[in-house]
Amino acid sequence: MAEPTVYPLAMSSFESASSVEPESTGLFRAHIPDGWQQGRGAFGGLVLGTLARAILASEPDPLRTLRAFNGEVCGPVLPGPARVSVRILRRGKSLSNIEATLDQGSDILVRASGIVAATRKAPVGVHAPTAPAQPPWQDIAPVAVEAPMGPVFARHYEYRCVGPWPFSGGSEPLAAGYIREKVSPARLDVPAILGYLDAYWPAYLALVSAPVALATVSYTAELMTDPTALDSQTPLFHIGRLTSHSDGFMVEMRELWSGPVLVALNQQTFAFI
Repeated sequence: MAEPTVYPLAMSSFESASSVEPESTGLFRAHIPDGWQQGRGAFGGLVLGTLARAILASEPDPLRTLRAFNGEVCGPVLPGPARVSVRILRRGKSLSNIEATLDQGSDILVRASGIVAATRKAPVGVHAPTAPAQPPWQDIAPVAVEAPMGPVFARHYEYRCVGPWPFSGGSEPLAAGYIREKVSPARLDVPAILGYLDAYWPAYLALVSAPVALATVSYTAELMTDPTALDSQTPLFHIGRLTSHSDGFMVEMRELWSGPVLVALNQQTFAFI
């Protein structure tokens, strides 16, 4: 059995890197640090998490939380200052529709929209989804995912892979394993979960025997559990499956689990570069 690693509780590197400061109504300052790249630009989960922070900061009702999030990275976000603009499309009795963009200079590089809403009661309960098989995370040795074989940003995360390895030339387009931040935040939040959902390699990479260049075209997340109720030091279980492909575009469905609890769902569309 691998000895579990205990990471410090502090402001995590992701929290710091995705932080925003209000400048005026609907406008925030951000600073994208070096060391978070995925290729030329910053890791998509980081910049989308940055927009999510600005969206949440623009909602005055603390009982409303981010339920659904959609985003696109339109161009590479480079290390340095950035500006996040937020627009409230509509704020209803218990649900807000909020849009955000990130720019550096004159170019909009990231766009996102979020549904921020209060809890509602369902008249009839529904059955919980069945959790995938999850071996004890303490029994899985962590593996370093770092440049040059992995993206630069991956050094901020701990990976414990239980599915097929990337570039293994396998027959199943699957990516599965545990993930957590190496510097655990005092508590998990929605932006951190958006980062987790994007941090694993695409399931397609299990089919090939050498690296290929892929880019995320679209990203849609559904938040199913309040992440602040989870233990920030316990890894979450990620599973991603390639569901369809056509003309060089691939759709992948991703899930994050905390034991039997479904934390979040994510659909991503990847394209060959």
